[in-house]
Amino acid sequence: MLFSCMLIYSGPFDRDYRFKLLKIYIELLNMKEIKINTIDSFIHLYDYPLELENFKAIYKLSDDEFTLENAIILKNACKYTYCIDPQNQANSFIKKWGYDLKRE
Repeated sequence: MLFSCMLIYSGPFDRDYRFKLLKIYIELLNMKEIKINTIDSFIHLYDYPLELENFKAIYKLSDDEFTLENAIILKNACKYTYCIDPQNQANSFIKKWGYDLKRE
């Protein structure tokens, strides 16, 4: 549930605001007696560590959490999302990922 909330609503925001959203969602879930440990990034909710490594190795994304969060959002979102992309990494990722999808 927490991963879904972050995936849907956090795309256009920067790292600090995403962290605030994450804390708010955790508090809301705890208030509803859905216990969850406090985490500092929704990357820790993502169950595909090999895919995270592929983001870095194949798609040449940097190792910082914000970039990996953007990649997770782009790969798993049902609709188009905005990404803060000061280093133009998301643009490169989308082009290469789209090319790989065409080849499948």
